[in-house]
Amino acid sequence: MKNWIAAMLLVALVAGFCQPTSAMDSMAMFEQANTLYEQEQFEAAAEAYEQLLQEEAHAAAVYFNLGNCYYRIGRLGPAILNYERALLLEPNNSDFRYNLELATAKTADDFAQLPPFFLAAWWNQVRSWLSVTAWAILGIVLLWVGLAGLALWRFGSERKRRKQGFYLGWSLLLLSILPFSFAASRKHWQQENKYAIVLEERASLKSAPDEEAPQLMFLHEGLKVKVTDEIGSWSKVLLSNGEQGWLPAQDFEFIRL
Repeated sequence: MKNWIAAMLLVALVAGFCQPTSAMDSMAMFEQANTLYEQEQFEAAAEAYEQLLQEEAHAAAVYFNLGNCYYRIGRLGPAILNYERALLLEPNNSDFRYNLELATAKTADDFAQLPPFFLAAWWNQVRSWLSVTAWAILGIVLLWVGLAGLALWRFGSERKRRKQGFYLGWSLLLLSILPFSFAASRKHWQQENKYAIVLEERASLKSAPDEEAPQLMFLHEGLKVKVTDEIGSWSKVLLSNGEQGWLPAQDFEFIRL
């Protein structure tokens, strides 16, 4: 495992709180959890990180360190779940991705993946380069610079400058649509994310939403699935190889925050 200390993004943790007192309390709890981790009291540290999340401290560092705790005590399902959540908040963090790949490599299931449609794959890849906030900031910067260009075109005294302002302004205004689109798409994907992680050590995949239905196979802790339908306490899941079946809802947890 890479050094977990690299993920102590304290500024991000503080930014998740509006009241200074809450931020100070959460920082103290975060540092206490880190101390427990350093002392190899992984279960106690996990409880402390979970408490932080219950108090709405949804910082990437908390999810990442919680994932490390679960990895250390051999619970691959919760470890992978929290690494995935950390990546939702910081999609380009190489430490998060490294530990996720390390934990995933230890899972029992290894299904082949169907190749995605190339345009969808391109969109998803580019969308993951930045967070929602970063895409939105980029869009705002392009928008304002574009407006400045149009202002130069409208009020400039030199014909050459006005022409440059016209082309620059409209180009950047049109270009700003892309980052805003990526921000909206990523926000929707984070909130409506249908992917989940199997948490049961062995979950029975059924052919229908019924305990008496024929069993298709066993799925193991840490497997990532996509939920495509829900009936009562049952959910239809899609595996990466295209196979489908039904799982009780208590056997998995959604990645979305």
